[in-house]
Amino acid sequence: MNANSMRDLPLFTSVVHPWHCDAMGHMNTRFYAAIFDDASFQVLDTLAPDKSDGLGWADITWNIVYRNEVKAGTCVRVASKIAALGNKSVSISHSMESIDGQTVFATADMKIARFNLAERVSVAIAAQTRAHISSFMAEPA
Repeated sequence: MNANSMRDLPLFTSVVHPWHCDAMGHMNTRFYAAIFDDASFQVLDTLAPDKSDGLGWADITWNIVYRNEVKAGTCVRVASKIAALGNKSVSISHSMESIDGQTVFATADMKIARFNLAERVSVAIAAQTRAHISSFMAEPA
């Protein structure tokens, strides 16, 4: 599959409320994490919508880079892409942007493991799920 046939991941949208802001008048770090976490849940539900298999996801690493201030009343979107697909994990890159996409407020790179919810251990991503995830990648895994 080439970049022209790559499927798009959904955009996550949110609004920054006054209670998201700290004493400096901009969005506090904890709320960046919440917005990126919500966007991740939306992406992961798109990648593996079947919840009947007892599997979920567990974060391994997060790296957030803050680029521009976000103030109360700002509407944001999070554009996401699959950066890498491993045997047991997927790496997602998020970009928190202005609604028009002209300003990048922050980026987040996350590595998330496929996780057996009963046994509490990481497991291999099933072949069918891997193929589905690959359909969202510019370069298939």
